[in-house]
Amino acid sequence: MSAPIAHIPAALAAVTRGARRLLEVILHIGAHRTATTSFQQTLEANRANLRKTGLGFWGPAQTRAGLLDGLGRDPAQATAAGRARARRSRAAIAAALAAERDRGTRRLVVSEENMMGTMRGNLAARALYPGLAVRLARIGAAFPEVRRVALGVRGLEDYWASACAYAIAAGLPVVGPSAHAAIAAGPRSWRDVVRETAAAFPRAEVTVWAFDDVVGRPAAQLAMMTGGAGTAALPRAARRQNASLPRDGLRATLARRGALAEAAAIPPGPGRYMPFDRDQRAALRIRYAADLAWLRSGAAGLARFIEDRPGLSPGRRGQGIPT
Repeated sequence: MSAPIAHIPAALAAVTRGARRLLEVILHIGAHRTATTSFQQTLEANRANLRKTGLGFWGPAQTRAGLLDGLGRDPAQATAAGRARARRSRAAIAAALAAERDRGTRRLVVSEENMMGTMRGNLAARALYPGLAVRLARIGAAFPEVRRVALGVRGLEDYWASACAYAIAAGLPVVGPSAHAAIAAGPRSWRDVVRETAAAFPRAEVTVWAFDDVVGRPAAQLAMMTGGAGTAALPRAARRQNASLPRDGLRATLARRGALAEAAAIPPGPGRYMPFDRDQRAALRIRYAADLAWLRSGAAGLARFIEDRPGLSPGRRGQGIPT
C-alpha cells in the first residue's frame, strides 16, 4: 500500500498543473461602431491589473501584428502565399495560447472587430459583413478552445450612418444616394450575422448585447463576456473613441479634399450626420426592431441576448440561452 500512497502527491501535483493550464477563450468579434475601440483601449491600459485576476487580453496590438494574417480569406480564392500565411498564423496562435496557459491565464479575451470583415467591405457590398460565414469558420478553426463569442449590435440607421461618416473621415469614396437606397432595401440584418456566427462556432456560446446599453461602460461589456470576471480591474467609464464627426466636421473634411459638391450636400450644423431619408430610416428601424424581437425571444436557441442598462428591471436581463 505504501508505494501507491507515495505517488498520490505527484498525481495531485499533475492534476493541479493541468487545472492551471485550462484556458477559456472568449472572442469579441465586434461589430464595428459599437464601442469596440473604447473597450480595447480600456483593457489595454489595465492589462497588468487584469492579469492579476487571471484574465489575459489580446487586442489590435496583437491581432494586427500578423496574428490573423490569411485566416479570413475564402480558401477557394486564396493564393499559395495566402495559404502559407494562414498556416503561419495558426501555428502562431497555437503557440501564443500555449504560452497563456503556461502563464496561468484562466480566461483570454481576444477583441478584434476585423474578424468579421471591414466597414469598407460592408459599404462596398451595401450589406452587413458579406462573407462572414467563411471568415469566421476559418478563424474558428484556429481557436479550437473558444468558449464564448461576443458581439454588440446597433440600430441599423445609426450603424450605417456612422459607417458612412467613417468613410468620409477615412478618405474613402463618399457613399451616395443610390447606395443609401440599396442599404435601406437590403434584406441582410443582425439576425443573419448571429446565425452565421453560431454556425461557425457550434461548441461556443454566442453572447449579444445592444450598443446603446454599453456606451461608456467597458466593465459592463467585460462582464457580459466573462460572467463578471476581471471587472473590478476596470474603471467604471471610458472615454469614447472613434466617435463619428458631426456634420460640420464632415463638411470641412470634404472641403479640404476639394469635394465641394459632396460637402454642400451635408446640412450645416453641429449635429450628427444622417444620410438616410425618412422612408429609408423607417425601413432600417423596422428591420432592427425585428432583430431585437428575435434576440429577446431566445434567438432560436442560437444566442444569449443580454440587456443591462440603468433602470432595466432584473427580470429583463440576460435573455436567451443559459450559461
